[in-house]
Amino acid sequence: LFRSPALVSNVVGALEAMLMELSWLKAGRCRTHGRKVNVLRVVAIGVLVALLSSHLEEGPGPAALFGRSKGKGSKSKKVLLQQFGYELLYVKGKGKVPLPSLQFRKIPLPLATFSAGGSVSSSASKSDVLGFPFTTQNTGVIQLGLPRLGARLRLTTQDPASGPGAEEAQGISEVSYEQHAPGVGEFSGSARSNGEWTAAFSRELEDIGHFSSSVNHQLDWSVDLETSYPPVKGFSPSVTYGATQDGMRVNARMEGPVAKNVHVAYSVQNIPGKYAPADIMHDGKVKMSSGRHSVEAAGSYDRKFAKIPVRGSLSYTLETKPVTMETSVDYDNYRLGARGARGQVMATVGRKTDEDGHRPAQVEVKVGKVSAVAHSEAGSSQPRIRLNLDV
Repeated sequence: LFRSPALVSNVVGALEAMLMELSWLKAGRCRTHGRKVNVLRVVAIGVLVALLSSHLEEGPGPAALFGRSKGKGSKSKKVLLQQFGYELLYVKGKGKVPLPSLQFRKIPLPLATFSAGGSVSSSASKSDVLGFPFTTQNTGVIQLGLPRLGARLRLTTQDPASGPGAEEAQGISEVSYEQHAPGVGEFSGSARSNGEWTAAFSRELEDIGHFSSSVNHQLDWSVDLETSYPPVKGFSPSVTYGATQDGMRVNARMEGPVAKNVHVAYSVQNIPGKYAPADIMHDGKVKMSSGRHSVEAAGSYDRKFAKIPVRGSLSYTLETKPVTMETSVDYDNYRLGARGARGQVMATVGRKTDEDGHRPAQVEVKVGKVSAVAHSEAGSSQPRIRLNLDV
């Protein structure tokens, strides 16, 4: 086609005429007629080159420079550009007069995805590290995703450490499946080699709320319905009505601003089957922010806490461009951490020592899907290390 200058000139002229008419209709005037002609000529030639680039026999065209063939039928379709979840395709023509065309569409989901991960845990002693994989606790995960069906299948295998000083234990395997069915809901289930199993179902009920239910191998079951109500004076109330094999339960929440840059939240719930005022659990939170700084205070009341049924925490956050700094203190631990776009670091130290004078401590470093955790163990001079690769 490019060997016929007359045909090329006619095509370019036709494209210029159409674009000029559209431009005049939109602008309503043509004081910059000459400038528009030059711009539209460039656009017309660019469109023509994109449409006919595959017919060039000498040298790579725009399709070869910007795209690549993908998927079934790649001989007739070629990806030119991909951006923001959409792609521009070059489609070859068919029939006696094969006229090429461009197709703009949302990038289709892949038929299947495969990923693998796992973790390795052992003490920091030389003998345990060099004895891998026999002297370490190992976990392997294989996941098969079916994006077009909204499904995911995962297989997990746990291999305990073996050796003279290790306790006798058998490995456990687990298979889990998740399915999202549009208009129906989400189903998930898992089964372990030791006979344990769980099943759950949830879905959104229009104008009602979020429904969820679960049951396990011991026939422990639960049914919950979370409902949100219209705001009242700036506060957003929500209530979760539920039931288990032990009885009914209710969780009422309220959150909203009380002043500029001051946000509060409060929730109250009962233990299933217990309705006495002393058995009701309370949780409250107050957050104050100013620019890059924020302070949050939280408190809880629960009779299951030993000695003192009240727990509290105080945290401070500083947001900067490279990283966000966080520090907090609660009833059990001091924490200091930093997180950024590519990773995070968190250090935790216990506030109290145990009977042997040991103070628990832990350091966690995470970069992408890889994380490393080191924590001290009571009665051991060597810390325990765990390396993990997320699926």
